[in-house]
Amino acid sequence: MPHGGYSPFTRCADGLLTGAIPGTLPAAIGPDAGPWNGGRVANSGRYCRGCGARLARDNTATHCTACARRMSAAAGAPPAVPGVFWDSDVIRAALASRHIGRVIRAYRYHPHHGGRPLPQQRVGGWLGLTQAQLSRVENGPAVTDLTRLTAWAGTLAIPADRLWFHLPGQSEPTDQADAHGAYAAPRSTTSPARVSVDTDESTDTGAGGEEVRRSEFLAAAGPAGVSERAAQLAAGADGMATAAGELAGLLAQLEDSGTHDAAVERLSSLTAALAESHTGAPARSVLDQALRLHGQARRMLGGRLRLSQRRHLYRIESELLAHVCLLQGDLKNDDLADRYGLVALRFAEEAGSNEALACTALAKTYRWQDRLLESAEIARRGYERSPATPIRVQLAAQEANAAALFGDVSRAREAMSRAERDAETVAPDSGVSAWSFGRGRQAVFALSVANQTGDPAGALQAANVADAGWANGEPRVPANWAQVRIGAAIAHLALGALDAAIAEVEPVLTLPPEMRIATVTAYTTAVGRQLGGPQYRDNRSAMELLQKVKDFNTGALPGGLPKASNG
Repeated sequence: MPHGGYSPFTRCADGLLTGAIPGTLPAAIGPDAGPWNGGRVANSGRYCRGCGARLARDNTATHCTACARRMSAAAGAPPAVPGVFWDSDVIRAALASRHIGRVIRAYRYHPHHGGRPLPQQRVGGWLGLTQAQLSRVENGPAVTDLTRLTAWAGTLAIPADRLWFHLPGQSEPTDQADAHGAYAAPRSTTSPARVSVDTDESTDTGAGGEEVRRSEFLAAAGPAGVSERAAQLAAGADGMATAAGELAGLLAQLEDSGTHDAAVERLSSLTAALAESHTGAPARSVLDQALRLHGQARRMLGGRLRLSQRRHLYRIESELLAHVCLLQGDLKNDDLADRYGLVALRFAEEAGSNEALACTALAKTYRWQDRLLESAEIARRGYERSPATPIRVQLAAQEANAAALFGDVSRAREAMSRAERDAETVAPDSGVSAWSFGRGRQAVFALSVANQTGDPAGALQAANVADAGWANGEPRVPANWAQVRIGAAIAHLALGALDAAIAEVEPVLTLPPEMRIATVTAYTTAVGRQLGGPQYRDNRSAMELLQKVKDFNTGALPGGLPKASNG
């Protein structure tokens, strides 16, 4: 680190971070600088009437940004935000989703507001909503009422050129979406003078959280934000020197890290490799390794990191914890699975990365907890945010399955149609990853939806598709194979074909205990309920098979958390 171990960043009285040598004063401030010096203002400086902090050169207001925010909040109005506020990755992604609730949530969690997100109750008050109503707006389906959209966008001062709808009195927006509805990168129309408000002249965030350093916010805004700020500083008489010092300090912070990129990349590679081993090893063994990698990630996050490294580690943690969520569910630890899944989703949100893995893991967990509506909703959320990968197909199938189970047949069929349509366009992967969704797994969901919606013939057709894929060399995952066999047996029972059902079930009963995970035993339990029906009580073959199923389930791997290693 330069300057004999001192931090290269010193916060000047005007709120800028500049490269400085310990023991010296910033060149822009004379030795008599201060908020009150007998009426003299050093170097033509101006000071906040609220806290006395020196104002930035281009802040023409009478209060610093922190005081202005507090005054706005007290007055029941949103604070003024800089132009680069709307250029952050999370804000841009929310705008691209065309979901005003996600935009409001991204607004609340923006680092400009300090170390903690703005409370829903406060933001809801600005928008004329209760906390509960705002929660539904953020987490529910997209609002399409133009009156509410324009009112909320106006309250939050969202620039018109960032919106996906036409504001009254504004010219029709152009170049914001392509033929497929993809959101174009928004352009900032904020003047450089307005952008200058991006730094708090006071280090008090007013939110009780840790200070968000201005250089981190500029880094999050991307090169465009840095360039705009540099151009603004250069406009002043001594702006060039100030800009050079600020950018040098910013570069020093971006390069200062106690963690090598190679270590982060290695952890990322191990996380991906562990996902590939998901279907080929016992769940307990994979979980133990996942928790080891999670421990490594936590230790790295406790060290000195660049912003890019921290985001990368957040993404890795999201993938790892989503995988742990799946494994805990396989081991029947549904409560733990739920917790890990929610943390995985939070890491993805903070990293601005793909939320689909956390959503698919949670959809599975909620399904086995009989939280069927929640399963369908989190699957739909993941589907809407997922790129064209096998996980997108799985999320649509999960929504269909959950909807079928709680009796919404039309939603189930619509979601399954989306899954089938998307399956024709996505590129296949290895077929054995925790996140793969090959024809065998597709058949599992198609079977379940068909059986739940009273279509046993469709269920048997799905089983035939899976068998054809395996015959052509597609990877055959034991758990998926077992689910297809049992699903086909349930369809045969619905058609009154007991002998055909017995032929489907008996091969599954040879699986060793370590492969009898929860998703398999749930299916054998279901077929057991069918065999225990009154129509089979006097049928010797049905009763013998029922006993075998009970023995199979009794010998299944019990749930429980394997001991995590500190290594």
